[in-house]
Amino acid sequence: MNEFLLRLKEKYLPANSFRNDFVTLSMGRVLSQVIPLAITPILTRLYTPADFGVFAAFLSLVTIVALISNGRYNLAITLPKKLDKATELLIVCMIGVVSTTLFSLLLFLSFRTDILNWLSLTGKDSLAFLIPIGVLIVASIESVYYWLLRRRDYKFLSRNFIVQTGVTTLLKLGFAFLYWGWFGLVLAYILGALMSLIFLTGRFLKSSDFINVLKGIKKKDLLDTAKEYKEFPLLSMPADGINSFANQLPNILLNSLFGSSTAGFYSVTHRVLGLPVSFVSSAMTDVYRERASADYREKGDCRKIFLATLKYLTLFSIPIFAFLFLFAPAIVPFLLGDQWSEVGSYIRILTPLFLFRFIASPLSSTLYINKKQKHLLLWQIGLLVCTVGSFYVGSMLGNDHLSLTIFSASYSVMYVILIILGYKFTKK
Repeated sequence: MNEFLLRLKEKYLPANSFRNDFVTLSMGRVLSQVIPLAITPILTRLYTPADFGVFAAFLSLVTIVALISNGRYNLAITLPKKLDKATELLIVCMIGVVSTTLFSLLLFLSFRTDILNWLSLTGKDSLAFLIPIGVLIVASIESVYYWLLRRRDYKFLSRNFIVQTGVTTLLKLGFAFLYWGWFGLVLAYILGALMSLIFLTGRFLKSSDFINVLKGIKKKDLLDTAKEYKEFPLLSMPADGINSFANQLPNILLNSLFGSSTAGFYSVTHRVLGLPVSFVSSAMTDVYRERASADYREKGDCRKIFLATLKYLTLFSIPIFAFLFLFAPAIVPFLLGDQWSEVGSYIRILTPLFLFRFIASPLSSTLYINKKQKHLLLWQIGLLVCTVGSFYVGSMLGNDHLSLTIFSASYSVMYVILIILGYKFTKK
């Protein structure tokens, strides 16, 4: 039996093939979400929608700041031919991460009350410290992750996903029984991410000659490397920063305009609908970026892998999203409890958005590979305009469903445009 399974694996998932790399990394991401999703019906009975709303606001702020803190040099780590150059990029990333963390801490300490009031998080003073800590850990994870991705250490990265989410989920359960509310959700997230960072750092130090490389690096080397890949902070960072801000803004605006409970409904919708598909899409992004970068670098053409990826994503996603659209409103109250029935309506409204995002996100890496960040920046600005406009109209009429409907429709159109741009720039 084992021999038969090995033959099947060699036939359909040969070593070092695109399919094998994709399955290895995506399975880790998928499995890392099985436990949290299975536990969600328990968590929704232990935490209130308002608790989830506050946690969503925290996570949105951490995500936005962490993304821009490394100057997006982390995306460049897979590009250099020499490993030492990739390590130099990692050091550049960490300099930016530490600097941004210190600045954000100083900003919160100086204007804590004003910032929290503006975010409708009045009285939650501990967030002034928790947000900078979250930024430091999350941004560091992203930087080290890409260095290991360059080494194609897919199995370790896959296991790390599972460990991080498993620890985070168990801590959320434990803190719920201590009645820590939103603080328990935040603390569990930070501790789970910290464990992940420790494992990643240990693997990095074991896989690299970092100490000797660090001793041989001069300040001029880092400056030259930063200048060589200046397109990433100058173009990718603004583009991705705008994109992240646009994607995370709903959590902040819903909390501010419609209350923490509404933000909680949206955040659980994102957990149920967005997290599993985003993890699979992210795995495909990582593998596609590495393979497409190699094809473009060696052949000047990555259209073949683009079309193959588009095919895989489309065939994989359509049945899943069709099922969610049809049956989510009936299933959600049974799974999460009657107080969360609104999540079923949110899922139906947002299904088109998540479908096109799932397909477009990996393929958008083509614009990085072909250094078309200017086009991506313009697209991101359009995305931000759609976000602000959607929630502005809904808030004027006091209707959260209208806000989300406009939001979903406009985003779907924008992601179709992104796919077309990606295809256009697959060749030099």
